[in-house]
Amino acid sequence: MSDVKPSPQFKLPPADLKKYLISLGWLDEESLPTKGEDRAKAMAPLLDLDLSVSIAQMLESPPVAQLVATDFALVGAQTDLLFETIQTAMDNYDFAIRHWERGRYRVLHGERLGRTLVSEGYGNDASNERWQRVGRLIWASAQEFVDTQFKRTRMKFRVVSDEQRPKLEAGSNGLRWLAALDENLLTAKRRRLEQCLPWVQSRAQAHAMSAWHSVRPALETKEALETLVADSGVGGWLDQSIQLSANVHRRLLFAEARASTTLVRGILSDEKSN
Repeated sequence: MSDVKPSPQFKLPPADLKKYLISLGWLDEESLPTKGEDRAKAMAPLLDLDLSVSIAQMLESPPVAQLVATDFALVGAQTDLLFETIQTAMDNYDFAIRHWERGRYRVLHGERLGRTLVSEGYGNDASNERWQRVGRLIWASAQEFVDTQFKRTRMKFRVVSDEQRPKLEAGSNGLRWLAALDENLLTAKRRRLEQCLPWVQSRAQAHAMSAWHSVRPALETKEALETLVADSGVGGWLDQSIQLSANVHRRLLFAEARASTTLVRGILSDEKSN
C-alpha cells in the first residue's frame, strides 16, 4: 500500500543533474565539454554493436508515413497511468527520505549509534581508525537506505514504462518506428545512469565521512556522546548527508523518468503545436 496519496497536477521537472553537481563542487564546469560534444561523447560508448547496427538500419529507412490522429489518441491513453505511476513513486520516495528515522529503515543513529560508539571503545580508544570505522558503519546503513528507496522507485518507473510500450504496436507504421528507435535510445540512456551510480555513491560517502569527522568531539566525554547522539536524527549532521545523497539520487530518478517518457512527451507536445 502506498504511504502517501499522489499530489495533484504533477509535472515532470527537468533533472538538472549537472547543474546540481556543479553547485556541490562535485563537477568542474570549466572541464566539461560543450553541450553538443557532451551528448555525443556520453552516448557513443553506450551504443554497443547490436544497438548501433539497429539504430543505423532504422535511420537508413525511416517510414514515409507520418503520425495519424489515432496515434495521438493511443499515446494519450497511455500517458495518464505512466505519469501517475511516476508521481506516486516519487511522492513515496520523498516520504521515505523525510522519515528515515523510522526503525524499519535501520539507519544507524540515536541510541543504537550510542551503543555502537561505546562498544567500539568510545572514551577509552581515541584512535582515528576506530572513529573512521564507526563512520563507515553509519554511512553504510544510510546509503543502503537511500539506495533501496532509489532502486524501488526506479523499478516502478521501468515496470510501467515497459508495460506501456507494447501497446504502441497498435499504432501506425510511423508510431511503431518511433517507439522502436526510442527503445534503443532508452537502453543506452539507462546504461549511462547505471554508470553514474558508483561515482555518486562514492562522492556521497566522502561528504558523509567529512561531516562525521567534523562532529568528532575534542574529548570523548559522556556529555559529548549525548550531544553527538542527540544531533544524529532528522535536522542533524547525519540528516544533512542523507538529504544530499537523496537529492542527487532524486535527480537521477527524474533523468530516468524523462528518458522513459521522451517519446510520449514529444508526441503530445507535437499534437498541441498542430
